[in-house]
Amino acid sequence: MPHHIRNSLVSWSPVSDPILTARFLHRHGKMTIIVAYAPTDVTDDPAKDAFFDKLHQVVQNAPPHDITVILTDANVTVSYSSRSDETKSTIGTSFVDACTNDNGRRPLNLCGLNDLSMVDTWFLRKKIHQWTWYSPDGRTRKALDHIIVARRWRSFVTNARVHRGAQLGNTDHHMLVGTYKLKLKLSRPAQNSRPLDSFRLKDPAIASAYKCSISNKFNALADTARSDWKHFAEEVTQSVACTARPIRH
Repeated sequence: MPHHIRNSLVSWSPVSDPILTARFLHRHGKMTIIVAYAPTDVTDDPAKDAFFDKLHQVVQNAPPHDITVILTDANVTVSYSSRSDETKSTIGTSFVDACTNDNGRRPLNLCGLNDLSMVDTWFLRKKIHQWTWYSPDGRTRKALDHIIVARRWRSFVTNARVHRGAQLGNTDHHMLVGTYKLKLKLSRPAQNSRPLDSFRLKDPAIASAYKCSISNKFNALADTARSDWKHFAEEVTQSVACTARPIRH
C-alpha cells in the first residue's frame, strides 16, 4: 500500500471471509471502504441472500457521515433492461451485458435501500474497457466487478474503467479502477524519530551494557503474552537509546 494511503488509514476490520472494511481520513471527514466478494450466480439462493443481507448490515453500520464505497467482485451482470424510474439514480446508461442475472437484482436492491449508486455504469467506455471477466475460452466476457458509492457522493468519482494490462496474479479478472476527486489526509502526525548512533556499539563496554539491558527487559517480560513486532521494536529501541545516544544535529 502506498505510504500516503497507509498513513490515512484510521482502522480496518475483517467482517467475514468475503467482506472487509477500512476507514480512511480525507480532508472533508472520513471514508468507509467495503471490499466484498459475492457468491457466484449458480450458488444456492439462501447463501446469496445471506451474503447480501450481511453486506446490507455492514453498510447500515458504517458511520452515517462517512463516504461509503463498496469495491466488489459482485458476480453480477446488469443490463439496460434494469434501468427504470426506480433505478435511474442507482445505475447509469453504460452497459455491456445483454441481461441482468439473478445476482444482479440483489445489489440493485442493496443500492435502493441504502441510497447507493453503481458508478461504473455512468461512464461511456469501449466495451473492452468495461468487461472485467473473461472465460477460459476467451470468447465469453462479462462485467462482473463494480464500484458502488453513496449516491450523494457520486459526483466525486470522475472516472471508472477497466485496465486490461494490469497484472493481478493468477486470475481471470481485469482491474476495474475508479478515479476519485478527493484528497486523503494523514490520520496522525508523522513522528520524526532521531537516528541512533549505533556506531557506538562497537565500543566493547557500550556493547556489553546494551546486551545486559536488552536481556533484562525480555527476561522481565518472559511470562507475558506479548510477542508482536511493534513491542519488540520498542524494547530494542529503548535499550539502544540507553546505551547508544541519539546523533545530535
